Amino acid sequence: MLRSVRDLMECRVMTTNGSVGKVRDLFFDDRTGKITFLVAGKGNIGEEESVMIPLPAVSGSDLDNRQIRLQDELEGILTRRFSG
Repeated sequence: MLRSVRDLMECRVMTTNGSVGKVRDLFFDDRTGKITFLVAGKGNIGEEESVMIPLPAVSGSDLDNRQIRLQDELEGILTRRFSG
């Protein structure tokens, strides 16, 4: 099924130990056009904390319920090196 980038925006990003926030932005590779990072943020506008999450950290999604699942706790994802 084809989906729009808009379907990802505002989805809740879930780790194995809770929510990181909602998808606020996406980064693309210039050469391939593929998404490389999700930016998740939570908090109020102007006071929002954001984190860049490499796409290989995503383990799945449930777009009908507006959720993106990550394969680990946030701390593990931020310290791991991803290839690709």
